[in-house]
Amino acid sequence: MLLSAFEVLKLHDVVVGPTHDGGYYLVGANAVHRTLFNSVGMGTKNALECLVARARELELSVGFTDSFYDIDVHSDLALLAAELRLVPAKAPRTAAWLKAWKNQLLGRSWARSPREAHDIAQALRTRRYHVGGSQHLRTQLGQNG
Repeated sequence: MLLSAFEVLKLHDVVVGPTHDGGYYLVGANAVHRTLFNSVGMGTKNALECLVARARELELSVGFTDSFYDIDVHSDLALLAAELRLVPAKAPRTAAWLKAWKNQLLGRSWARSPREAHDIAQALRTRRYHVGGSQHLRTQLGQNG
């Protein structure tokens, strides 16, 4: 992916890796463009469109690398985790972290049963709690213990 981006930079001032949700996962440039990200709505459905428009305002040529996904929401993380279970060599450190996180979530330090682990995972997906430890999360879920 990065090699492809560097190839694009041979022909353009800026390279962008678009995502399927209207954003981007990668931006590269041949030089520093301090105002490239001014007024770019990052995290919006039209972030890519805004970035490309801004680059063109600065009279920069824009090339694209392969489309991919970024990690914005739970379903994106689930997609990444599923992909790395199949091919952990793609991102070995991330694959190891996800595996350890899953084990911790299912382990006794987080949950007393598989059902509680499921409930915690569901709460994290739907309510986006900041987790300060299992006791904090149980308090947020209205559970004691």
